[in-house]
Amino acid sequence: MILKNRIQIPILLIYKIMALICGYGLWFTLAQKQLVQQTVRVPVAFYNLPKNYSIDGPETTRVKISGTRQQLYNLNPADLVTHIDLANINLSQTNLDPANLNQNSPKIIEQEITLTNQQLLLPVHIRLVEYETDILKLKFKPVLKGPSHEPQT
Repeated sequence: MILKNRIQIPILLIYKIMALICGYGLWFTLAQKQLVQQTVRVPVAFYNLPKNYSIDGPETTRVKISGTRQQLYNLNPADLVTHIDLANINLSQTNLDPANLNQNSPKIIEQEITLTNQQLLLPVHIRLVEYETDILKLKFKPVLKGPSHEPQT
């Protein structure tokens, strides 16, 4: 009978270790498929800038994205960029900053751009939850041309 108890203890220990390994494996598998959210800082890229204007605006914006833990782990935040097309921006004189209306300084035109889901290109399995700030305030400054340095003939 003493011999039987000695054999049962290692078998019970093996069962406990196997149950622990199976439980960890199940947890690991299910945790990878759990939906999570992550906030990342994304650079803002402007293109089709109006001629003769420089732009002053934020260089980055924060976004909250959602996906499985594995998908977000594999996502490289350096690949994300918010693209802003300024081709159809209206630089009418109605949005002038009153502080810059004197004759000696160039007129600064302020515009607000509303960020949309289409401006952030994400992989198919990742979803944009929200922009932390969904309105960007931009200032357009005229580029002053200096005197011409063409040689005289």
